[in-house]
Amino acid sequence: MRQIIFVFAFFLFLNIQASINVVAFDSFYEQHNLPTMSYFTNSTPQLNNKSSIILKLNAFGDEMNQGIVVFSFDDKKKVYGNKIFYAAEEGEYLSDPSLNDKGDIVFSLYNERRHFGIFKGKESEEQKVEHVLKLGGPFFNLKYSHPFITNEGLVFYQAEDFEEVKSIQSFDLASKENKKLFSTNESISYLFTMKVSDKGEVLLRVLQENTNDRIFKGHSDLKEILMKEKEDLGIKEFSHMFDINNQGDVLILAIKEDGRKALLLKEFWQEGKIVAEEGDAGIKEIEYFYPQINKQKTIVFRAIDEEGNYLVYQMKKGKKEKIFYEHQTLKTPFGRDAEIFYAKQAPPFGGNPSLNDKDEVAINASLFSSSGGQAKAILKFSPDK
Repeated sequence: MRQIIFVFAFFLFLNIQASINVVAFDSFYEQHNLPTMSYFTNSTPQLNNKSSIILKLNAFGDEMNQGIVVFSFDDKKKVYGNKIFYAAEEGEYLSDPSLNDKGDIVFSLYNERRHFGIFKGKESEEQKVEHVLKLGGPFFNLKYSHPFITNEGLVFYQAEDFEEVKSIQSFDLASKENKKLFSTNESISYLFTMKVSDKGEVLLRVLQENTNDRIFKGHSDLKEILMKEKEDLGIKEFSHMFDINNQGDVLILAIKEDGRKALLLKEFWQEGKIVAEEGDAGIKEIEYFYPQINKQKTIVFRAIDEEGNYLVYQMKKGKKEKIFYEHQTLKTPFGRDAEIFYAKQAPPFGGNPSLNDKDEVAINASLFSSSGGQAKAILKFSPDK
């Protein structure tokens, strides 16, 4: 497996409108902190609590293979490292990577014929990747997907064995212990993509015969939650668009009996409540992407307003503020004004927003300027101090 490292010149982490920064930029004419011909249409940038960002590239460079790029910053918000952390071979595909606060990175790798397993590396090390989980193992795994790594070195992932039984598993990098936490059976027919907190608490939606959908939560022993809220709040069904923070608070996108989408917040040991729904001021539609919640209970989600403009809201203590929005004007790294815009091949935003515990938010956005043309960019919002 060939591995490549590209290191670029250092760039100033641009401060735009006091709180919006352009981390990376790629257009037909010019690039900033990215290799040439970088494509990341629907990729989600992941932001950790050290403000580092990791991103899967759908294709880049002359060979147009997939890769993982990492952006690291110092205390003065300058980029001190931006590199292709991993470059896949032709015909190989990468999962979305996971990055913890210690700089550990995990991802899964596969091609059209087989899965190779899960790999681990370090943000600070140049291209040292370890193959930590291979096919087989104690649970006879044939496929791996959606890996997530905690600060304590626990790797969570979804797997499928040789009998096509799907499960949630964990692997301790220190002790090398594997655990199976949850799996399909005669009544549970499907496991949706899980979310995991850094405390190792799993949030999972499943489909079960005769009961539509159910939500489970827990560490080693997952228990069903939100049964009472589903009835009391008029919820028709839950989605698997949800998040969980380190306190165990759950934020989930739900569909109400009248068809409107709503965000339901269940704080630890409290009954759930609706915190935002379609029809609220500024919310014509809540988009079907993962909402985010951090330890401060700050909430971030994608929406469309009454005028049809796409935006990203941040909500604190019940008050929401649009932090990214269609037609928002930013200054590019090359000194030109550019606008977040909607085009046929490039919606204003791609993938999910990413929120850390410092209330910083990263988003994949489409920009347009009259002089520079169309571009894709990674933007980062930082709250005013």
